[in-house]
Parts: sequence; structure tokens; C-alpha cells
Amino acid sequence: MWFKLLIVALAISGLVPVASGQTGPQDEVNAILNQSEISLDDLFRLAELTNPQLGIDRARISARLGQAVQAGLYPNPELTFGIGEAFLVDPNPYKMRVELMQPLVLGGRLGLAREAANFQAESAQYELLQSRREIYGQIHKLWADQLYFQEVEVTFGVLMNRAQQTLQLAKARFDSRSEPESHVTKAMLEVYDLEVSLQQLRGQRVLSNSETIALLGGLNLPLDRVSGSLVNNEGKHTWGLDHLEKVANHPAVLRARMGVAAADAEARVAGAERFPDLGVFLAFGQARPEDDNFVEGGISIPVPLFNRNQGRLAETKSLKVMVEHEARQVENEWKVALITAKQNHDLLHEQLETLETTILPAAERGLNQAQQAYGVGRLMFLELVDAQRTYANIRLRALQIQRDLAMAEADRMSLLGLGPYAQTGGIQ
Repeated sequence: MWFKLLIVALAISGLVPVASGQTGPQDEVNAILNQSEISLDDLFRLAELTNPQLGIDRARISARLGQAVQAGLYPNPELTFGIGEAFLVDPNPYKMRVELMQPLVLGGRLGLAREAANFQAESAQYELLQSRREIYGQIHKLWADQLYFQEVEVTFGVLMNRAQQTLQLAKARFDSRSEPESHVTKAMLEVYDLEVSLQQLRGQRVLSNSETIALLGGLNLPLDRVSGSLVNNEGKHTWGLDHLEKVANHPAVLRARMGVAAADAEARVAGAERFPDLGVFLAFGQARPEDDNFVEGGISIPVPLFNRNQGRLAETKSLKVMVEHEARQVENEWKVALITAKQNHDLLHEQLETLETTILPAAERGLNQAQQAYGVGRLMFLELVDAQRTYANIRLRALQIQRDLAMAEADRMSLLGLGPYAQTGGIQ
């Protein structure tokens, strides 16, 4: 079993040589960076190739597999050369002796230790899968950020155009002496407020960019080429609380259960360690040149009078109980997370549908009507400003909900292991 796991670990860690004609990781990274558009799947692949945490987890798997190999190795024999029974007065008569000592491991301890180490290695594999889902989730949300910033830039252009129209109307009314100059000032303030909001948004974009680059191991990613769509109705009605059983297959839950198996194996190792190793020796030697050679043999039997490994037994049994409670806690936490994510996902879908189909069209019609009415003197300026602000707020709120919904979709896919989140990276 451990040999198979070792081969898997070498494969996923990139230590297996790349065959002639195949591209290496850096070539693949460069190929993605040179694309005219970089999709979410491309970002997932870049994270797989460059994220430091995934590299740490792969190295941990290899280390745990090495521990599993070492745990099952039998103790080495000990070969001793010695001279004994030599007298200081006459050093000629002495006994030459060669002794071979071999410890005998009792209680099946080596097999149990190997089993416990294998459980730890499998737990490390689930840790990698858990890290991958978490990192993919972060990448997914930062991707949504990038698309949101792109959309908001466009939307601010539209809102700025509408605010400039209002400003021109206010100037025209002031030039015709139909309205006071304060209306022009207020219209200019609306334009200025939009410019300030856009600057603040660009500051948020810089922060999001730095987080994305950090997740990709410092990779200089051309974020202006990130592509996709925030709107995705595919997951709208495709999940419910009947998906709770999928939590049982979440890597965090599987890792916790593997921890229980490892703790149980450690307890059984501690039980086997109550039986100390026997020592078997075989010696060959010669007392005097004129005498025949002699052979000796024997067994050393430790007597577990005081140390019967009782402390280690108590420790491992308590640790097993602890990890069993932790496993139940992890599973319950993920069930709560799934329920929360579903409620948030459904609520955002309802809000976005209401905004886009009812409220936003009404706000746009209201702004058009207000501008027309103000232009001919049939509406007060404050009512026009209010209509303009309402339209702007609803446009920006709709985009914010689209962004939040894309992030909720990331949570959904991560929790249920959908699409790229389901990949195991060679782990079976």
C-alpha cells in the first residue's frame, strides 16, 4: 500500500521527470499568461502550478509516506567484536568473540505502526484536497472581484454620462434664468461624488489584485485580461438541503475521519508496546589457539515490572476520544455552512431577479421622465437629483449582488465539490 501511495505522491509533487516532448510547469504558466483572455479555469490551473500552500501540502504527503516506510522497517542486527578474559600479567591467554545480536519485535507492533503511519499519510492527502478547495474558493471570489471591477468601470461611465446630462440641463436652465446657480452647483457635486466613488473602487481593485497575485505565488498576472461573466443561473435551482449527505465526502470531514482511524491505530500500537522486544544473540569465538572454537547463544527477556506503557496507553485512548469528538464537530460545522450558503445563495438570486426585472427598469424610466420634465420646467431640481441618485444606487446595487452571488456560487461549488473543485489531483 505504501509503495502505491509513494508513487502517487511523487507524481503530484512534480518529482516524476517530464517525458521528452512534454511541457513543464513553467511552460504551461507562460502559455496561460500569453492568452488574450484568462478564464476562471485558467486561474485554477495557475493556482495548481504556483500556489505555495499546495506545494507545502504535497511535500507533507511525501514526508508522511516516508514516515510510513520507516515505521514498518525491522530493527537492524548488531555485530560486536570483542576480546575478553585477558590477564594483565600474561596477556597471551584471552578469549576472542564475535557476537550477533538481533532484537525480536513482538505483538505485531511494526505492522500496527505502519498502518498508523499510512493513515497519517492519507490524512495528509485529504489535507491537500481541503487546501485545494479553499484556495480555489479564494481564487473564484477574487475572479468575481475582477469582473465586478470591470463592470463597475463601465457602469460608472454610464452614470457619469447621465450626471453630465443633468448638469447640462441645470446650466441651460440657469442660463435662461429659469433656475438659480445653486442647481448647477448641486449637479456638479453629483458628478464629483461619482468621481470620488470611482477612485475608492480603484483602490479596492488594487488590494484585490495584490491578494490574487499572492495566491498565485507572486505571479505577475495580467488581471485586465481576466474574463467571464458574473451572471450564472446554472446553480439557481440545482441544489437543496438534500445535498447535506455530500458533506460526508468533503475533504475536511474525510480528513477528520482519517484522524480517528490514525488515533485508533496509535492506541493499538501503544497496546502492542506493552510487550518489550526480545534480544537474541549468537556468538562465535576462541579461548586459546590450541583449544577448539566455541559457540554461544542466548535470549534477553526484559521484565515489564514498572513500565508497562500504561501512560502511553492512557494518552492514546484519550487522544482517540478527542479526535472522535473533533470529527463530529467538523461534520456538523460543514452542515451548518452548507445550510447557510444555500440560504444566502437563494436570497441573492431572488434579490437580483427583483432588481433586474422590476426595480431597475422602473428607476431608468423614472430618470428619463425626470430629465425630460425638468428640461421643460415641469419638475423641481431636487426631484431630478433624487431620481438620478436612485437610478445610480440601483445600478450599483445590482452589480454588487451579482458579485455576491458569484461568491456564493464559489461557496456552493466548494462545499459540494462541483466542477474543478471535485478534482483529486491524482489522489485516489
